[in-house]
Order: sequence, then C-alpha cells, then structure tokens
Amino acid sequence: MKNKIFIVCAVLFVLGGTFLSVQTVDASPDPIAELRLQIQQLLEQVSKLQAQLAQLQGGSAQWCHDFSINLRIGDSGSEVVALRTALEKEGLAGLKAIVGTSEFNEQMASIVVGFQGKYKDEILVPLGLPYGTGYVGLATRAKLNALYGCGKVVDKPMPVFASLILTAGPIKALDAPAIEVPLTWTRFENTVKYNVYLKHSKGESYGGAIAGIGSLSYTAKVSVAEDNYFMVQACTPNACYSSNEIYVSQELGGTTPSITVLSPNGGETWERGKSYTIRWQDSSRYEKVELKLLTFNNTAWGGVLPASVPNTGSYEWIIPTTAPSGDRYKVEVSRCLKLDTVGNCLFQALGRGDFDNSDNYFSIIPAPQITSPIGDVNQNGTVGIEDSLLIAQYVAGSRTLTADQLKLADVNSDGKVSTNDANIIAVYLVGLLPQLPVTLKVGDVKEDGIVDIADSLFIAQYEAGSRTLTQIQLAVADVNNDSKVTKADADAIANYLVGNIKELPFPAAPLVPSL
Repeated sequence: MKNKIFIVCAVLFVLGGTFLSVQTVDASPDPIAELRLQIQQLLEQVSKLQAQLAQLQGGSAQWCHDFSINLRIGDSGSEVVALRTALEKEGLAGLKAIVGTSEFNEQMASIVVGFQGKYKDEILVPLGLPYGTGYVGLATRAKLNALYGCGKVVDKPMPVFASLILTAGPIKALDAPAIEVPLTWTRFENTVKYNVYLKHSKGESYGGAIAGIGSLSYTAKVSVAEDNYFMVQACTPNACYSSNEIYVSQELGGTTPSITVLSPNGGETWERGKSYTIRWQDSSRYEKVELKLLTFNNTAWGGVLPASVPNTGSYEWIIPTTAPSGDRYKVEVSRCLKLDTVGNCLFQALGRGDFDNSDNYFSIIPAPQITSPIGDVNQNGTVGIEDSLLIAQYVAGSRTLTADQLKLADVNSDGKVSTNDANIIAVYLVGLLPQLPVTLKVGDVKEDGIVDIADSLFIAQYEAGSRTLTQIQLAVADVNNDSKVTKADADAIANYLVGNIKELPFPAAPLVPSL
C-alpha cells in the first residue's frame, strides 16, 4: 500500500511540477509549442510511473489498452502514446527515429502501414485493399484490441465481404436515342445494413439501405449518346467499396472494361538509367492513372514513378539510377477516382477491375559499367567520328561536356580540348595513327618535338602550294581552332614565338579538369 501511495504522490508531483512550469510559458516566444512539449514529457513520465507501479505490484502485470477511437495524421495525446507502445511491442522498424511519442505524424502512419501489412488477412483483405492506408480505423483497432485490449471495448463485428459484381443484361432499344439497361449486382454476405448506390457517369440513379444476402436488380433508362458508365458503391459508416465498372451502349451491349497491365508483365530485365515503356489497356472514362513500383510484398517504392499520368495506355519511364536493384518487382496501374486541384491522383478507384499488377516479377539491374578508351567522348565503348564531332561542337560553344568527357577528349595529352583533338581523332580513324592518346604538340608541324619558326614556314609553304602536309601535320597545324590551316595559323605561331601569344592553341582552349 505504501508503494502505491508513493507512486500516486510521484504522479501528483509530476503534475504539479508541470502545471507550475506551464504558468511560466507567457514569457516564451512560442508558448504553445513549449506547452505541447511539456505535455508530451508528462505523458512519458506517467507511462514510466505506471510501469514502476506494475513492478511494485508483483512484476507480472501485462500492458493493455482498449483502442476505442480512430486515429489519423494530426492526432495527438494518450491514444497516440498507446498506439506507439503497441507498435513497439510488434517490433516494427522505424519507431526509434520518430521524434515525440504523442504526435501521429507521417512517420507514424508509415509504421501503421507496416502493421496493417503484417496482419493483412485480418485488416486489408476483408476490406478489399491491396495495401495499408496508415489510418487506424475499425479494422485496425479490432486487431490492436485483439492483441493488446483490456476487454472493455466491444466493436461491431467487421462485415465479411463477398464479391460486389455488376452485370448488365440484354439491352432493350426504346424510342431513339434511349435504351433500357437491366443491371444486377450482388450484395455483401452478412446482415449489416449498407447504403448502396448505383453510380452513373452523369449521377446517382439508385440509393437505399439494404441488408442480407443475394442480389439486387435495377433497370436504368439512359441515352445512347451519353457515356453510360455504371458502377455500384456500398458504404458502411466507416468506408465505401466499389464494384467493377460497366460500359453499356446500344451497339456494344454490356461489357466490363477492366484495366490490364501489358508491360512489364513478368520476366523482363530493365537497366537503371535507361528508358522503358510501361503499357496498360483501359477503355474506361478515367482521365488519369496512378503508377506504382511494387516489391515482392506489395510495398510501393516512393519517388520512382509519378503519382499520376494521363490515361493514354503508355508511359515512358526512365528508371532512376537510385532505384534499388532486385528481381521481384511489379508495376501497378490504378485508376484515379478523384484528382486534386493540380490534377494529381487524390484517391484510387479500388473496385474490381480498377487496378492491375504485372502478372509476374520483373528485374531491375544496374547499368553495365563501360570502360571508355581515350577519345570515346560519347562513352559508348568505341572511338568514332561522332566523338570528333562532339569535340568540334564543344570548341564552337554549341555543346557542353562533362568532366569525364573532357578527359577522354584530350587525345593529344596537352591538358586542353581543342580542334586539334578533333582532327587527331579523324586521323586515327583513317589508320594514320596506331593508337590514342598521342603526344603531338599543337603547332609542331615538322614533328620534331618543338615549336619554332620552321613550323610557321611549313604552314606558309603549304598555303602557297609549295609543300604538302600529312594528315597528322594538318591536325597539329590548326593552332587557331578554326578547323582550317591558313596563313593565320602561321602568323599565330610567329606571334607565339615572340611572346605576343602566351600559349597555343590560340584562342586558348579550356583546360581539362584536374589537370
């Protein structure tokens, strides 16, 4: 009894200390934030004192809590603290990284998704959901109470769902342009009442509360000229569930346009950094679809596929280089039931036929490492005329090159990238040079390792027609980067020799990085 009195006094002391500290928050620049922090600290201390009390009473008391209210992002308080305690007991990863125990934030919602996935057969499957939502509703609370409840909360039993399937009977032609469409759908197999609606693309045609098993029929009279899409929606106080969608016309009769993933559909191997086409087939009226990359346990990788794209049947996807490699991936394509103000998918349509996954797994692998030789500016593994062209465009200012490309472009090993490098690659490609790189000095026309007045004279004689130059000599003779060998190159060498020009080529070529 003394131990209990001690604990109670301790709690009162904590409460008293907290209230006393609360009275001083008026001087704080942010009193609300400080007050919330103090409340959070108080809840943590109370939780510790409760644990101490359990130990003093014999150490055998088992923690329990009755989850009686739904929880979502933005909630806070003792119910969120209890939720965190339950999730910690489940050993779910990521909780230690969450700052604060009484705030239901996005990180907490992500942990809840993991809990819902762990018990998907009891939480998600009965609701027809392929993955968790992060919202702690009736189904999630029922499982939490089954694991950790004290037995005081008795929720209404979760409904057991059968297939909610809509079918269309033979269509009868009325006075043009109208048709009569007999529609039949199944109901959920239980005795709970639902509000059931027949949804038409132009509005609701039927609604009412029904119960029991079996099916329900309704005949709709619609215009042939309209887009006549129908679906059935059954709503409990907690959630709504949709049937497949049916399109009817006088010509086509009743059909069920389900969305179907065509590619990747299993067995493909896609490389990171490359572009591939995701294809699907959908003849519904939905404007946009949501794309997801799923792992083997139906967990979606965030940030690698767009949240919504136009429902055109294809999307060109450049696989990010940061996408993790693996051989158990699927793509999910789902119709967007509702868009936000900027056109992104706000809610998915999760009825039968509204989403589809790849039939089997495909692989994502790293791009193969290509060792590029000197001169392979486009880094495709070989040296070609395209590399010479890239250098010429770079010198002309119409193209940029990366640091790695600049290093590969310096084929004459002078620490610069100029038209001489482009010319040398061209000479190499016609077989006049055995290999790259070379140590040809810009301006060394006579190929003796130095640049002097004789090199200027060689160029002048070439222009006058009294001397011929080899392709290699022509490559180093273009000292002014204009892709020609003229008197201007001879003059540039002469000016270089008397100190009017500090370096060749001139104008100066950019230095290769790190050289």
